[in-house]
Amino acid sequence: MSVVITLDGIEKFLRVVDPVRATRELDRGVNRAAEVLRDETKKMPPVSAARTGYGAKGIPVAPVSGGTLRQSIQKRKLGLMAAEVYVGAHYGGFVHQGTPRMAARPFFRWQLEDFGGKEKIEIVVTAALERIASP
Repeated sequence: MSVVITLDGIEKFLRVVDPVRATRELDRGVNRAAEVLRDETKKMPPVSAARTGYGAKGIPVAPVSGGTLRQSIQKRKLGLMAAEVYVGAHYGGFVHQGTPRMAARPFFRWQLEDFGGKEKIEIVVTAALERIASP
């Protein structure tokens, strides 16, 4: 799953601002947006198949481990204006995508669509654009 940030009219905007500063601030904004997504995903309400069923939206936790999946969510910078939020637990992909024996619990998608993640990313990127435009 990927999140792509599209800025309509960015070409015109970049013609009137310092391109070095713009690149630096947008890079910071992308990095900060990934941090916000990581942190907000970790804060989602805990759900488990045993307690709430597979349909409940939140961060899946196993009753025994109590949050290993949640604790393994990390962020890393991939390059200029590129960052990744991922699950370090080896079974994270199986939980997120599901298996033939287990329903998918796409917690990253839930964060983005149902828990306000897209809006939070927009706020962070808008703040970066405002920093670029300020003197």
